[in-house]
Amino acid sequence: MLKLFWLVLVLLCTFQTRADDLEVSNSLFEWAEKNFPEYFSPAGSETFAADVFYARYYEDTGIYLGTNNGNVYALGDVFGGYIHAGKISDFIDPGDNLGSVILNQEYTLTNEYDLYVNVPIAVPGKYVFTTTNHDSSSSLIYTKIYHNEELLNVKTSWLSTNHVGAYQVDISEAGTYTIKITGQAKSFYRFNLSVLSVQLLAQDDTTFEPNESQWISYPIQSGATYSSSIRPYDINDWYVVDVQAGEELLLDIYNNTESANTIFVTIYDELGPLQNKTIVSRNGSKTISYTATKDSKIYVKIEGSSVSYTSYQYTLTPTTFSSP
Repeated sequence: MLKLFWLVLVLLCTFQTRADDLEVSNSLFEWAEKNFPEYFSPAGSETFAADVFYARYYEDTGIYLGTNNGNVYALGDVFGGYIHAGKISDFIDPGDNLGSVILNQEYTLTNEYDLYVNVPIAVPGKYVFTTTNHDSSSSLIYTKIYHNEELLNVKTSWLSTNHVGAYQVDISEAGTYTIKITGQAKSFYRFNLSVLSVQLLAQDDTTFEPNESQWISYPIQSGATYSSSIRPYDINDWYVVDVQAGEELLLDIYNNTESANTIFVTIYDELGPLQNKTIVSRNGSKTISYTATKDSKIYVKIEGSSVSYTSYQYTLTPTTFSSP
């Protein structure tokens, strides 16, 4: 039956010279398995190639599903033999070539122009979508986030190479969310992508990562000293410390001799920045003072002055003093 299937496809398609992209075909197969398990099971069957086709065989139902040159074909008794089911684009966006990604894991991806990634989110809450444009990319990339084909109102921007975008999204409805990464022009792009659940976040107590946005600030304690670095493709670190009304917070910051350049330090509350940036030169130190007017969380953002492939080493010590 398999030989007959391929013979029919070859005759129908007159030996197309280019096979469908494997990742696009796999996305189509995964979509079919999810939406029509009565035909395409077990899910996750192995994809195989023959001539210019990609296909999967579903042992439970005795059905073959295959692709060639943007077309979709199926073979099985339930269909009365073979059928041309339509175009891949009739069922999925061909750019949606990664299927689903897993929360709290980082992926390194490449594309030529547009790339679509699905993110299933089962529990509403706070999430941080992070995109990092590598220095090997040819130009800028842009991130958009969709739900039910509607663009979410999330402030994003074009990212140059070596830049990181960390986008905070308050998810109110469970479901599948789609990330679209667009290159400035059709060329080569390499980037990291992750979606972090704030509720399920596990941070490293040595590197304090991940902490690239205010929502995932690493908690610090008065009197303790924290030595860390801003790595290439990291750009900034966030910390948070609890203060009581009337307490004075002192932040002692030392920019190590191993740093590439100047660092900037800014303190925030939940509403925004409380002071202007403090500039700390390489091998220099500064103390930032702030007196709390209410019980609150104070956030500390540390960022490098350059976006080139460099790193920064620093030491941070928070101390709180009660009013006399």
